[in-house]
Amino acid sequence: MKKSPSAQSTLLNSRALLGVVAAAGVTLAGVFFPTPAKADTATCASTPTQVVTDPVGDQGVGNATQKDITAISVGEDYTYIGSPRMVFVLKVANLTSIPSDEIWRVRFTVGATVYHVSMLSDANSNVSFAYGTYSGNTVSTLGGIEAGTYASDGTIKMAVEMAKVGSPAAATVITAINGVTQKNIGGTLFTGQDSTSNGTYTVKAKDAACTPVTLPPVGVNATYIKGGMTFSPSAKLVAPYIGQDVEPSLRVDKFGNTYIAPIRGVPGGTDLFYFDLRPTVSSLANPTYDPFMRNPIYRGQPDSISGSEDVAVGGDGGGDVDMAVGFNSEAIEDPNAPPTLAYSSLVLANISSQRSTDRGATFLKNPAGNLTGGVPGDDRQWMEFFGNQYCYIIYRTLAPAITQVQRSIDGGLTYGETTVVGTIGQVGGVDVDQNDGTVYIGGSNGVVAVGVPIVPGPPGPTSLPPATYTVYNVAGTGNAHLFFTVKVASDGTAYACYSDDHNILVKYSTNKGVTWSAPIRVSDGPETFTSVFPWLETGPTPGTVGVVWYGSDKATTGDDNADWHMFYALGTNLTGTTPIFRQVEAADHVIHAANISEAGLVVGGMSPNRNLADYFQIGFDPTGAAVIAFTDDHNDIAGHTYATRQISGPGANNGASIPAPVEGSGLPAPLYEPLPTAASVGGIIGSQVSDFRDDVRIGGNPGAGGVVVLPVDDPADILSVLYSAEGTGASPVLVCKMMVSDMTAIPPSTIWRMNFAANAPNSVVSPTGQFTFGLSDRGDQFYVSANTDATGVQTFKYGKSVRNFDGSITSTDLGNADSGAFDMANKTITVKVAVSKLNAGLAVGRPLIGNGSILAGLRATAITSNNGSGSNLADTARGGTQFQISFPVALASLSSVKTHGGAGQFAIDLPQTGTPNDECRSGGANGDYTLVFTFPNTLTSVSGATVTAGTGSVTSSGIGADTRQYIVNLTGVANAQAVTVTLSNVTDSASNFTALLPGTMRVLVGDTTNDSTVNSADIGQTKSQSGNLVSGSNFRQDVTVDGTLNSADIGLVKSKSGTALP
Repeated sequence: MKKSPSAQSTLLNSRALLGVVAAAGVTLAGVFFPTPAKADTATCASTPTQVVTDPVGDQGVGNATQKDITAISVGEDYTYIGSPRMVFVLKVANLTSIPSDEIWRVRFTVGATVYHVSMLSDANSNVSFAYGTYSGNTVSTLGGIEAGTYASDGTIKMAVEMAKVGSPAAATVITAINGVTQKNIGGTLFTGQDSTSNGTYTVKAKDAACTPVTLPPVGVNATYIKGGMTFSPSAKLVAPYIGQDVEPSLRVDKFGNTYIAPIRGVPGGTDLFYFDLRPTVSSLANPTYDPFMRNPIYRGQPDSISGSEDVAVGGDGGGDVDMAVGFNSEAIEDPNAPPTLAYSSLVLANISSQRSTDRGATFLKNPAGNLTGGVPGDDRQWMEFFGNQYCYIIYRTLAPAITQVQRSIDGGLTYGETTVVGTIGQVGGVDVDQNDGTVYIGGSNGVVAVGVPIVPGPPGPTSLPPATYTVYNVAGTGNAHLFFTVKVASDGTAYACYSDDHNILVKYSTNKGVTWSAPIRVSDGPETFTSVFPWLETGPTPGTVGVVWYGSDKATTGDDNADWHMFYALGTNLTGTTPIFRQVEAADHVIHAANISEAGLVVGGMSPNRNLADYFQIGFDPTGAAVIAFTDDHNDIAGHTYATRQISGPGANNGASIPAPVEGSGLPAPLYEPLPTAASVGGIIGSQVSDFRDDVRIGGNPGAGGVVVLPVDDPADILSVLYSAEGTGASPVLVCKMMVSDMTAIPPSTIWRMNFAANAPNSVVSPTGQFTFGLSDRGDQFYVSANTDATGVQTFKYGKSVRNFDGSITSTDLGNADSGAFDMANKTITVKVAVSKLNAGLAVGRPLIGNGSILAGLRATAITSNNGSGSNLADTARGGTQFQISFPVALASLSSVKTHGGAGQFAIDLPQTGTPNDECRSGGANGDYTLVFTFPNTLTSVSGATVTAGTGSVTSSGIGADTRQYIVNLTGVANAQAVTVTLSNVTDSASNFTALLPGTMRVLVGDTTNDSTVNSADIGQTKSQSGNLVSGSNFRQDVTVDGTLNSADIGLVKSKSGTALP
C-alpha cells in the first residue's frame, strides 16, 4: 500500500520503533541505519495492559465489523535512549480489509491536555498514522507517531514518544482513555460509529534489566507490508554421490528456462538442475510447465571430468559456480534455439568454462576457461550476458586480491584479454545494462565499479567492452556480510544491496554510479533482527526489485541458539518518495539451527558453522513470480540445495498478481516419498531414508571419501534405511535396518551408522512427502551403528551426536546396542536398541522418548577406512522423513447408549468396520446422544473429544466409572448423517498411545430394520412390537426412548419414511 501525501509529510521526521511490527499488515516507519546493539525488548518493552473492554457488535447499524472496537491496552517501550514511548493497542473485530476514509482513534488525558493517536485511511484505503490534541470538539494533528502497525485480526498498535504527549513520568496516571471509530465524510466532518467507556493507566518505570540502545538515524521512509504472498512447498534437490551441494546460483531466462547450480567443493565439481517454468511453448500451453517446482531435472555435472553420470572422477572445479543466460530479442522462444546458458566453475588454478545451447542437456567445455586472457590463481567468479552473444566474467586474483574482468564473444565458452578493475575487496556480483553495455561490479569494500563502453549502445556486432572502470563508494566498509551485490534494471537504474549485519539495505543510482540514494531498509521486524546473505534481482517495472536473505531474531550471527529463516521482499516504487516492501518468509520451514559463518572459506583455524556456505540467489520468471534457490541443513549432515517459487500475491510485473498455478498436462505425477524412491534403487519399500545406487566415493580421507565413483555395488553403498519399533508401549525397542547394494562379503574397518533425533521441534513432514521440517540440531541426536574392526570382528553400538560450533558433527558411543545382525542374503544390517537406554543418555530436563515420540534427522553414513591406502570408501544418505514410535491404543468397541425410561439402558453397537449399525432412536428435540468408547486396557489420560465430521457438538466428555471407557455426550446431532467424534491423545495403562482416535456413528431415526432406509418394513416391524415390554430384543423399535412401545413410536417411524443413508 502507498501512504497518502499527508501521511508522508507527517512521517518524514518520525523514528522507527524497533520490534513493533504486525504479523500481517502495514508498518509505516522511517528507515534506519546502521542498527546499534540490540536492546532486550522483553525487559524494555512492557506487555500492554488492557484498560478498556467494549461490547462486541455495537458499531452501529450498517457499519462493518472493522469499526467495532472490542478493547484498548496501554504499555511502555524504553528500547531507545532519549526516546521512551507510550504504546496504545486498539483492538477491533478484524481488519481483513481496510475501509476507505476511516479513523481509528485512541484518546487519553495527560495532565490537563487531551491527546490522540490515530490510524487513518484515505479514499483509496491507504493507511497513515498520526498524533495530536483535542480542544473541545476540535481535533488537531501535530505529526507522525514513532511506529504504527495493524494486523488482519484487528490489532492496531501505535507507539508515540512520551515527549510528544505530555511527558508522562513513571507513576503518572493517564486518565480518560477511550477509543472511537469515525467516518470522514469530508474535510473536518466526521460521523461516529463506535465509542468506548473510559479507562485509566499508571505509567510503569523502566525495568532495571533494560539497557536502552542508541536511536538510529532517520533515512528514507518506506511502507512495510507483511504477508500476501505464498510460495510453493520447498523442493529438495538431490544428486548422486555428494556430501554437500551448496551456494546455488540461479538463472531464469526471459522464457522461463530455469537453472540451479550448487557446488560440491574442489575437486568435486558442480551440479546442474533444470526446471521448466515456461508457461507456454510456441504460444501453446506448455505440457511440462512446473509452477510448483516439484519436477527437478538433473542435468549432471557440466564441469565433470569423465563426462559420465555413471563414472565420476571429480569435476573441473567446484570451488565456486556461476551462470548467465542470454538476452534474446525474439518475443517467442524458438524451441530449438533457447537462450544460451554460459557456465563456469572455479578450479584452484583458474576458472573452467562451459556453454550449452540446449537448456543444459549438453555442454561444450573449455578447461582453460579464463586462462586464455586472464591471470591464474583466481577466486569467486560472477557472470552476466550483454545481449545473447557477449558474456562478461569477473573474479579476483588470490594475492594480491585485484578484481579482473574478461569478455566472451562466443556465448561464454572462451574469454578475451583481462581488464583490471582494481582493489574493491571480495567481488559481489556483476550486471550489464542491456541498453548501452555499461558494466557494474560490486565489491565488499562497499563500492561499485562502473565501466562504460567506449561506444555505448545496445548489443551489436561492433560492441566493445569498457576500457576502464571507475570505483564509486556506495556504503563504505563493514557492509558486505556476503555479498555486496549490484544489479541494473531495464530503465538503467543501478541498485546495490547489502547487509550491515542487522538490516538488509538497498541504494540506487540513476547516473551510472556517480551518486547514490540514501540507504533504504528492506528487512523489517524482530523476526529478522539479524539479516545476512542478501541477494537482489530487478523486475521489469521501474523501481521494482526482489530481495532475499537469511534472518533470525537473535542479536548476532554467532548465536548457536538462532533459528534461521529465508525471507523474500518485493520492493516497489524504490525510486519514488515512498518505497513499499512486502515481506514474507519464503521457505516453509526453518532452514538452519546454529550460528552462521560470514568468514568465507577459512584455511587453518576454526571457522564458525559454514554449512550454508556464502550466498543464495533469486530470479523472476515470465509471470513475475520470484524463484529462489537456497542452502539448508536442517535435516542433513551438511548443507544442500532447496528451491521454491512464488505462487500467489503481487509479482514483479507491475504488481500484477501471480496467475494461479496450473501444471502442464504432461508433468509426471508427484511422488510423496524420499527421492530417489526406495523401489527405484532396490531398497526396502517404505523406508524413511533412501540413497542413489552405486554412488560410493572412493579415495580421499576416511571420513569424507573422495571424488571417484564407479558404477559397482558395494557393502558401503547405502540404498535405504527403515526405522520401526517392537516391544510394547511401556518398553519400546527401536529397530534400524539399512539395506546396501552388495554383501557378498562383510568388509573390515567399516562403520555403518544410522542417525535419528528425538525431541526435534517442527517435526512434521513436508507437503512434498520427501523430508521432515524437524530441526535435528535442536533435538537430542542419537545413532546406532554396526562396526567391523581391522580383523573383521563385529560390534553393534548406540551413541549420541552433537553439532559443533564449526558445523561438524561429533559422534560418541554410549554403549552396546541390544542386538545387531548382518543378513548377507538380503543385504541388510539391523541394529536394535531399547528406548530406555536412549533415555539414560538424555540431558537432565529433556523429555523422555517413548510411545508417540517422533524421530527426525533420519540419515545414514557408511565408511570403509583402509589406513590411507587410497581405497577409503564413503557414502552418505541424506535426511529423509520421520518415524513415530507408535504402539496405538486399540478401540474394543463403540456404542450409542440411551436410557429407555423405566426399561433401563440399552446400547447399539457401532462397528467401525464391516456392516454398520445405524442409530435409529430419536435424540429428542435437541438431538442428544451418548457415545461410549470402550478399550481393552484402563485409560490413564485422554485430552478431550471433538466432532470432526458431521453435524453435532460435544457437551461433555470424560473417563467413565469403568475406567476402560470414555463417555462423550453430544447435542445438536442431525438426522440422516454420519457424525465422527475424535478423541485426542489417548493413553492407556500399557503406555499405548494414539494422538487422534476417531469413532463414527450413523444416525437414521426410524431405521429399526437397520438397512439404512426408513420404509414400510420399519413401520411394520414397529407395529408388530406395539404393546410389548421394552427388552434387549426390541428396544430398537422404542424410537421415542420412553420405555414403552406404542403409537408414538409408529408415528415417528412413519414421519421419517423415505429417509436413507448411503
